[in-house]
Amino acid sequence: MDKLEFVGLRAKACHLSQICVFATLLQFSALNAANQVVINSKADEAFLVAREDVDTGEPITYVFMKGRFHGGNRADPAMDAFPFDEVILDIATHLQKQNFNPVPDPDAAEMVIVVHYGVTTTQESQEDLLGYTSLEDYEFQDIDTGGSAATGADLEAIQNYQFNVNSSIAIQEGNQGGMFYNARLLGMEEAFDDHGSPHEEYLLKSLLSDRRYFIVLMAYDLPLMRKGEVHMHWTTRYSIRAIGQTFDQAIKDMNLVAGNYFGENMGELVKKHVTDKSRVKMGKIEVISSEENLDEPQN
Repeated sequence: MDKLEFVGLRAKACHLSQICVFATLLQFSALNAANQVVINSKADEAFLVAREDVDTGEPITYVFMKGRFHGGNRADPAMDAFPFDEVILDIATHLQKQNFNPVPDPDAAEMVIVVHYGVTTTQESQEDLLGYTSLEDYEFQDIDTGGSAATGADLEAIQNYQFNVNSSIAIQEGNQGGMFYNARLLGMEEAFDDHGSPHEEYLLKSLLSDRRYFIVLMAYDLPLMRKGEVHMHWTTRYSIRAIGQTFDQAIKDMNLVAGNYFGENMGELVKKHVTDKSRVKMGKIEVISSEENLDEPQN
């Protein structure tokens, strides 16, 4: 291997160092956004027009249906045992603010709201798994042969470095695939659409790299469903960072923020911190059935 190849290796190391510095500069913004509730709310235009045309102020009636529970890839017995009735009870308090009222009789309901919920699955990076914090951890050596031929030890060092870098890249590519799935699940596809700024892309991917509690509400026209037609009125996907809080507290915080957007078409992601700790109490909510085999929620 000649000297030019060693210069190229040093250039690659310099590039990697610049990336690390850039990431460090952005991490403060990512930490500030870490506990935000991220909401993606979309609604059918005809549904919105129909709501505007109703002058009586009559609420839209609904019943709940249990969708799919995602337990993530880490054991959380408290979350696994959390009753679905408790999940929907808090959701119902905020649906009422948007003039959606639950009814005990499914035959009297205009909508069925399917509730998917749980926590995302995340994969560890090689840096986290092995504790790598610098190029030296990858067995990088800034070798200068002074124009002489590389020794066997030099070549072995380069091979070890390149192997570790390639392994890291392969793991990162696998993580990116899992992150993209989570982005679709949570309604955060903007992290991969290449239309936003690099800063916004970095922030969203930082949020997606953490485990996130989430809820997906999908509201269907119930009379049409009985006729075999599937028509979605609206869907709201919202999530919050799971680290540092319990699932029951996260539900309250998520609903407190996202409840203002149920049934609305926002057109873009909404990211807000929880600032209001007020709560509303309601009675028993009716669940008509479960939908364990429903496909993954999609827009």
